[in-house]
Amino acid sequence: MVNKKILIIGVTILICLFVGFLLLGQILTQFPSKKELKLSDFPEAFKDSTLIVVGDNASEIEMQATNEIAKYLKNKTGNKPLIKKYSEITEEDRRNYNLIVVGTPKTNSLLEEVYVVADAMRVTEEFPGEGRGVLEILRNPWDEEEKNLFLIEGADDITLRNSVCLLFLHRELNNVKIGPLMREFLENLKIRNMIDVPRFGPTLFSRVQPDKNMISKIKKFTEITNIEKAPDWYPINSPYWIINIESFCNFSRLLDYVNNEERIEKIDMWYLGNKKVSPELLKQIFYGSLNETVKVYIHFYHKPNETEISKLKALGVKINENSWIPHSFRPGGFYSAEIPVDAVFKVAKFNFVEMINPAEGPTFLTREKPLKLPEIQEVRE
Repeated sequence: MVNKKILIIGVTILICLFVGFLLLGQILTQFPSKKELKLSDFPEAFKDSTLIVVGDNASEIEMQATNEIAKYLKNKTGNKPLIKKYSEITEEDRRNYNLIVVGTPKTNSLLEEVYVVADAMRVTEEFPGEGRGVLEILRNPWDEEEKNLFLIEGADDITLRNSVCLLFLHRELNNVKIGPLMREFLENLKIRNMIDVPRFGPTLFSRVQPDKNMISKIKKFTEITNIEKAPDWYPINSPYWIINIESFCNFSRLLDYVNNEERIEKIDMWYLGNKKVSPELLKQIFYGSLNETVKVYIHFYHKPNETEISKLKALGVKINENSWIPHSFRPGGFYSAEIPVDAVFKVAKFNFVEMINPAEGPTFLTREKPLKLPEIQEVRE
């Protein structure tokens, strides 16, 4: 009799638990979890009740950057955000506003507070590295249900300025003269919640040695850091002169000039965003023409099936299907192939692709930078 009662009680408990789980599932579907924020959610996620916080000893460039963000938000959303220094904000401000924090850990103390209470990437000399910055968007740790937080950080004034200017470049993604590495960088601005920002801006690729007229026009939009001949030794053999510029600011106006300048074929940037593409192959893409193909070894986690091969061929990849070599000490293997430069990062995004290495050049470049030619000094101011 006692065992029967225990059995009845046990069954009753199981039924209650089952019903409870069903009710909980219904409740959760009625109150879906907040979606992860992405950089492309700016400015929409900050259209209402937004406060920009700067450090008490913010530099002139930090204040300029702050005012530009405020102006941009006003133009895009119709609402102008408040601006306060760190010492002026209250606990109510932290809870009641969407926060945009501008500066460096040394100049804006609110960043140190954020590092403690939120799952934010701490900017140090080790990460993202000397002379770099971070753009990161996440939920406001003081009110995760309703408010958002945007960290616009730089290791120095130049990087901070670049971080701000990058916010406004989404619409340039489909320009035909933007190179593959910059396109990948801008794509990541759309799909990620955090990205590290380089200290310097992009590179212009000219088919002729830049003359005084070209240099003068470029300097209307940005400072030129240096001009040099691109590598012309095996296996890169680049046809270009490269013009490195200081920042991403005035990028749209610069791109208007580039689009109308036939001697400049593309604008690109050095970016190591996709770990599946080796740095040696990135150099070949960076210095190559937009319409080139590159010879590579594509490594796979397993031998690709017909469907996966078809996906590669749809991107213009030419696979030597007789070249399959299994890996010696791990699953998978690799094919030799030829890929259009604008398809390399698309191929790398397939989950069955492990990595892509160049098939040409034994050690690739032995120099860290292309050789700077002294005669170019004659056309520089």
